[in-house]
Amino acid sequence: MQDANPFISPAAKKTGCRCLLLALAILIAGVAALTVFFRYAAQAKKIYWLDRYAIRDLRISIPDYKVEYHRFPILGDVPTSQDLALRSRGPMLPVLLGKNIEGLNPKEIKFMGLPQAAERKSGLWQNGDEWVLSDQWGEPFYLILDTSGDGKIANPEFGAEHPYPRSAQSLQQHPLPEMLPVEIIVYSSGPDRDPKTWSDNICSWRSE
Repeated sequence: MQDANPFISPAAKKTGCRCLLLALAILIAGVAALTVFFRYAAQAKKIYWLDRYAIRDLRISIPDYKVEYHRFPILGDVPTSQDLALRSRGPMLPVLLGKNIEGLNPKEIKFMGLPQAAERKSGLWQNGDEWVLSDQWGEPFYLILDTSGDGKIANPEFGAEHPYPRSAQSLQQHPLPEMLPVEIIVYSSGPDRDPKTWSDNICSWRSE
């Protein structure tokens, strides 16, 4: 009776071992690539939420300051005929962090906390004597304050061009409001660092 297991030559065994080692190497490389991918994705998500938290903190702390002191935390004359646009830099930041700059926070109330930036990104850093709060791309956030006191702010996204067909179609079905019923809005200009391209901006008045 013939043996059911054929004779396997040394060359065949060697080839089989090589194939097994190659498959094992591919598997290890694939696992390593997936590990790097998920680690990068988790880090990107964490950085994204740092921006969202900074936007939220500004959106909440400035009205809280206004309730306490009956003014906005800014120096100089405040326009009352129109709303004020500014960036997240200057004495407003240390004032909200509890410093009494130019008499703007005599009670030294800490209205918010902010992380320290790494390489001037995703947090608070100093440019000489000036404090700056930057997003993950190194740009200060954009703010508009309702200094006119009418309880609303013109939506900066209203009427802006949206070059992507899907976005344009969505806007036709759900048009943007011309005015926002808030006293402060905050937004990041996104990875292209252009505040006028709204598809990548991170905004306080909409969910992402």
